[in-house]
Amino acid sequence: MNLRKSSVVKTITVANVMSLFLCTFIANFCINEIFKGNLLNTVAKGSSVKPHYYSCNVTRRQAIIDFVAALQMKDGGFVTTLTAPEEEEGVVIAREAVKVLSVLGSLNAIDTEALISYIVKCQTDNGGFVGTLIFDVEPEIAVAADVAYILYRLDAFDRIDRDAFLKWVLGCYHWEDGRFSYKPDEEDYLVFHTVLGVFSLFWMGELSRIDIGKTTQYILSCYCEDGGFSSLPGETNSNIYDTYWCMLALLYLGALNRINIEKTVNYWLNYYDFENQTFIGGGDPLPNCAYGVLALNMLGALDKINKTKMVELILSCQSPLHGGFTSSPETIYDENEENIGSTMNAIEMLEALDALGVLDENFTVLHKPIWHGEPYEPHERNEQGEEGDLTLNLTFLDYVVISVCIGSLVGVYMLLKREKKRLARRKTKDLKSLNIIYIYNPVII
Repeated sequence: MNLRKSSVVKTITVANVMSLFLCTFIANFCINEIFKGNLLNTVAKGSSVKPHYYSCNVTRRQAIIDFVAALQMKDGGFVTTLTAPEEEEGVVIAREAVKVLSVLGSLNAIDTEALISYIVKCQTDNGGFVGTLIFDVEPEIAVAADVAYILYRLDAFDRIDRDAFLKWVLGCYHWEDGRFSYKPDEEDYLVFHTVLGVFSLFWMGELSRIDIGKTTQYILSCYCEDGGFSSLPGETNSNIYDTYWCMLALLYLGALNRINIEKTVNYWLNYYDFENQTFIGGGDPLPNCAYGVLALNMLGALDKINKTKMVELILSCQSPLHGGFTSSPETIYDENEENIGSTMNAIEMLEALDALGVLDENFTVLHKPIWHGEPYEPHERNEQGEEGDLTLNLTFLDYVVISVCIGSLVGVYMLLKREKKRLARRKTKDLKSLNIIYIYNPVII
């Protein structure tokens, strides 16, 4: 019996232990990589899916920058989500992307030259700008405001026909009452279009070209008794959207002090839920809060709300998928909800709350997008290929790891087989020398 135990112990050699340890380590590594999606990526045949995504630990700030940069298309334009087709790109989305990166001081993260070229292509013969190159649309004042902002931030007014652009914007202005219409020679009384006209000239540095007094008065004609603004002069039904935009236009015109500040502060606080410490408005939490926070910031009344809770809400809307923001904490794992609009809302709010420093916290994104100026390539199965067969998408590293793992397994198997044979020969020799007959019972090694 002692002879048997001694022989078994001799089989547990240093080589066995090292080989088993190596095999176990490599197998564990492979399993972890497979679960992360970095190894043995499965895609549908016929799809354009490539492994452009990998998990990483970065700061919240860098995750946002990477997400926004990944939304840029080859022609320089932007789409609103990573799942959006190229046909949805537009100037308004580009303005939101530029806004986010401007606040974060990271405009160099995108191809600004390509973006400028995209904007230049959007200018029409009459000097105005269309919002997209995909569809046949006419220039509008909303697009003019977005273009003016983009070109201001990129210092690129010299790349367009600026004189024709200014002439087009002024063509929307009505000298008799100081309002703007959505395009030249149109009768339009919506105050929002006047707001957009003010924005256009503000970013162009051309507000002196209009009668600021008349324009200010036109906007104030929409001011209501409750402290909010309506869509049209003389209306009594205010809404948070026109209220916010009219306040911002008056700020640009240097006339925000013309309203009753206390009354308007109370107007916004009527939408604040003091119990839950968030703004309500019938929509998702982030956009609801965005208008309220930015408006109270203009009014110097952010001390009326719980800023700490507001920052916590904002951060809870950052998606761990790619680092962008969704409109609600409940949708952070839905890549279709992770969009540039919510991301802009979050960044503007953090700037207003003087809390951009929280973006320096560490943050893990499950699928960091690497920008190639291409449409989004899903990190999982292509939706269009759900009915197709699946194939393995192996990289060179995959082959190396798999080969080493298989080689280790084969090596351990051959080593154990050799040790078993050596043990059998040693047993036979010892039994003969002792002239003792043992009943052999196989041992699992």
